Amino acid sequence: MLKVNNNLNIELVKNGTVDMLIGYFSSILHVVIIFTVTFIGIFSFNIKLLTITCIFTTLILFANIVLHDCPISHIEKTRLGDTSVDFINRFFPINYDSSRRYEVQLQYIFMITSIIGLKILFYFLKDDIKNILEIKYT
Repeated sequence: MLKVNNNLNIELVKNGTVDMLIGYFSSILHVVIIFTVTFIGIFSFNIKLLTITCIFTTLILFANIVLHDCPISHIEKTRLGDTSVDFINRFFPINYDSSRRYEVQLQYIFMITSIIGLKILFYFLKDDIKNILEIKYT
C-alpha cells in the first residue's frame, strides 16, 4: 500500500497537478482576502473590526513594499502562470499590464487602508463634529 501511495505522489508531482492545486488554492485565498477586506472597509462600522483590518492591510502594504511584489501573487505566477490580480484588472478600464502589477497593487492596498483609516478617524471625531455643527451663532 505504501508503494502505491508513493507512486501516486510521484505521478501527481510529475504531471503538475500539485502545482496546479497550490496555484488554485492561492488564487482563491487571494480573492477571498481582497473581497473580505474591501467589504469590511466599505460596509463595516465596528471599530474593533476596522482597527484589526487597518493593521492587517498596513502589514500587507509593508510586505508588498519590502518584497516588491505580493507573495501570493508570486506563488500564483509561478504555479499557474497568471495571477488573480491580473485577471481582475483586465475588467477595469485602466492602462494595465502585468509589468505594472506592483504599482497597481500598492495603489489598491493604499486606497483601502486610507478608507479604513478615515472611517476610524471619523468614528472618534463624530461627536466633536456633531457638537461643532450644532453651534448656534445667534
